[in-house]
Amino acid sequence: MKNKKVLVVLGALLVFMCLCVVIVGLLSGGDEEAEPTTVAEAPQEEPTEALPPEPTDTPGPTATPGPTDTPLPTSTPTSTRTPKPTSTPEFGTLDHPYPFGYAAEFVQHKVIEFSVEVIDVIRGQPAWDKIYIANMFNDRAEEGFEWQLTQVRIDYFGSDEGPLEVRDNYFTMRSGGRIWDIWSASVCCLEDVNIKEFEDVTLLSGATYEGWLAFQVGIDDPDPLLVFSEEFYFSTAPSEE
Repeated sequence: MKNKKVLVVLGALLVFMCLCVVIVGLLSGGDEEAEPTTVAEAPQEEPTEALPPEPTDTPGPTATPGPTDTPLPTSTPTSTRTPKPTSTPEFGTLDHPYPFGYAAEFVQHKVIEFSVEVIDVIRGQPAWDKIYIANMFNDRAEEGFEWQLTQVRIDYFGSDEGPLEVRDNYFTMRSGGRIWDIWSASVCCLEDVNIKEFEDVTLLSGATYEGWLAFQVGIDDPDPLLVFSEEFYFSTAPSEE
């Protein structure tokens, strides 16, 4: 009986000690503070300044296109260079040229009235003598041809309708199966022998202009034809009286 009490006392003492150990453990764990763990913060980006959006141009109202006018047919402009005769000529064609010394009348720009006339001719050896004396380097006529100097008069006889322009290249010579222009075989310095060369001229109403044109003509051609503005023909053979 005595041993049984001893065992009970020892068991109770053992339980008490275990409880004490547990209590001490709990108290010691509560006194320790948990070390705080550092939470790595994500690097903060500096805030970028938000730019206000650029305003977009508000398109204005588009104009409603009106009806397009139907273009009227334009008339083909007539050449301002080619003068027209004042009336249907009886002469002036290849078969019936204007006679030597005849003042053929024309109209330029439909209002400017003027005339063209062949008034003098020097041909053959006399013409070459003047051309050679004027400048020894002037070209001789080609074989079968000879030089001819033709004097032309322009008369602006109409009312003042603006300036009249006449150029030397308005004239060519038809002779010996050829058409000669002023560049075919040019000569120079004729004024040194008192031959005034025909040059580009601008005339006012009432003015008259005279000048000489140098062309080669066929030796056997009795009547070389001076051509004005590519379509009007003038005889250069003086009439025999």
